[in-house]
Amino acid sequence: MWLLLSVPYVKMRGSSFVIKSLNKFDDAGSVGYVGKIFLKMLEYFIPDFDKKHIRSIVEKLYQYAQNDSANAICETYGKKNQDDFLRDLWEKNNK
Repeated sequence: MWLLLSVPYVKMRGSSFVIKSLNKFDDAGSVGYVGKIFLKMLEYFIPDFDKKHIRSIVEKLYQYAQNDSANAICETYGKKNQDDFLRDLWEKNNK
């Protein structure tokens, strides 16, 4: 819960640490919370550090049926960042 509350203060400088940390969670119970934290972060800024970690988080969200969060992350990057590095994941999971 504390991490969700601290997200507005992370900004771009600390986002790499947060993304790496979020990517370490891979159990069904935690992945849903990871999605909420990531979506909260996207309300304030669009991190682009190490896209492999971002892709990994989105893959886990889809894997654990957190499709709404995964889709929202993919769509936010697609619209605001003009970067399609998540497009294939979105297409694969939205057939």
